[in-house]
Amino acid sequence: METLTKTNQGFDFCRIWGNFDFLGIIKGIDAVLWGPFVLIPLLLGCGLWLTVRLGGIQFRKLLPALHLAFVRRDEADPQDGASTAVSPESGQAPHEADATKTPTTRPAPHELDYSPTATGEIPALTATSGIPIVNTIEGDISHYQALTTALAATVGVGNIAGVATAIHLGGPGAVFWMWVTGLVGMASKYSEAFLAVRFRKKDANGEMNGGPQHYLQYVTKNRRLGKVLALAFAIFMIVASLGTGNLTQANSLATQLNHSFGIHPVLTGLFLSVLAGVVLLGGVKSIGRVTAAFVPIMIIIYVGASLIVLGLNAAAIPGALALIVRDAFSGTAATGGFVGSAFIVTLQYGVARGIFSNESGMGSAAIAAAAARTRQPVRQGLVSMTQTFIDTIIVVSMTALVIVVTGAWKLSGPNGHGFDGAPLTAQAFTIGFPGTQGHWVVAISLVFFAFSTVLGWAYYGERCIERLAGLKAVAVYRIVFAVVLFVGCISSIEVAWVLADISNALMAIPNLIGLVLASGLIARETRDYLRRDPKLRAAG
Repeated sequence: METLTKTNQGFDFCRIWGNFDFLGIIKGIDAVLWGPFVLIPLLLGCGLWLTVRLGGIQFRKLLPALHLAFVRRDEADPQDGASTAVSPESGQAPHEADATKTPTTRPAPHELDYSPTATGEIPALTATSGIPIVNTIEGDISHYQALTTALAATVGVGNIAGVATAIHLGGPGAVFWMWVTGLVGMASKYSEAFLAVRFRKKDANGEMNGGPQHYLQYVTKNRRLGKVLALAFAIFMIVASLGTGNLTQANSLATQLNHSFGIHPVLTGLFLSVLAGVVLLGGVKSIGRVTAAFVPIMIIIYVGASLIVLGLNAAAIPGALALIVRDAFSGTAATGGFVGSAFIVTLQYGVARGIFSNESGMGSAAIAAAAARTRQPVRQGLVSMTQTFIDTIIVVSMTALVIVVTGAWKLSGPNGHGFDGAPLTAQAFTIGFPGTQGHWVVAISLVFFAFSTVLGWAYYGERCIERLAGLKAVAVYRIVFAVVLFVGCISSIEVAWVLADISNALMAIPNLIGLVLASGLIARETRDYLRRDPKLRAAG
């Protein structure tokens, strides 16, 4: 996910303020929020705190987490708890609608249900008694589909343009801090998904609705404060979904199609709005089916093309890795001036772009996790944390290494300055890819990445608008979302993008507060579950 900086090509909305520099003011606010003293230390600090509380779960349980995510089993496997799940409406297992009685066998200790009771109470899981199966709730999509839906929203323009911008502004050392942010952020992503499944509930359509807009009201004994945190997240999530997940992606997609294939932005806008609308009308199950087929293909194509470039430049890889690590602490490649100043710039851009890329701590991906067909928050947390690993450690690394090994980051563009954003990545592939068609890799990938991000963020926005205004408001949101998609394709409204960037920051703050407040609950129940599940306990 990435918010790009563009020049306003259409009507200048800031002129309505006369001499009042509205855009300059909100850019200043944005710079403060995403600067080195507010969100960056909060996000890193929260991730480190959760890493300690959870005993480095992202390192100990990465392999079993990848197994859970990609070795897809029958969802009725008893170990996943689905075969004994009880519907709160009928008291019967969903796959046994005609059964005359519910199962009476108590599930194994590692199959305990964490769901809220019918009255909204959240029973505590203890090491000795477990909790009663009062209101067992199943999800709508598989672990894998929940993962690909979140990946669809996360693996976007930022993985192509954002990485390049980090290197352009912070030097190769920024990549090191993107990696650090990803590894630390895996603990935050685990915790978000855990809470999303733990506190989710069904809406009027029978679909799962969960995420920070719900779980934040339960993480503190002060319910009024909890509701304020939850509502604040929902409001800022909606704004961000229309900006970060819509306008920026649509504009990037339309610009790329026009530049590479000569397709008029109006045609792109019409087609994109209709296509996204059709997918969204099918709800989370439709989105899950599309992303399950779509996301792996787009990642494999991009990673495969990157590996070709790296294979042809294999001799330069050790030097590139050494440069990334060395400049992470000196920052001399990023700026002139004294080393301390350069180091701060490298750290700032590496962490900020890393967070923009993987969204760990922002709470957005937890909304997709809540829809997973599972009864165990721990399992979905493990699956969800692999999203950050794939996004940052794999996809981001491919972009970064291609840029560094080809030396594209040192070249000057037509304006006499270095290449930046997607043009820098395109230049790197042009240099490193066989023949003269390397830029096509970036063009095609950018289109796929942008569209997938649109689908994921649209779903996030829907869940939050439902939280604020009820299920009927979702239809209105879908119409607004489609209209904004079209507008994003044909125009460039910088003020809207900056506001969306601010909304990203403001929605992260209540979520980070919630994660810290709930860290004891997360750690306690995670330890208990891992101790009770023999397969995961043996895995590390």
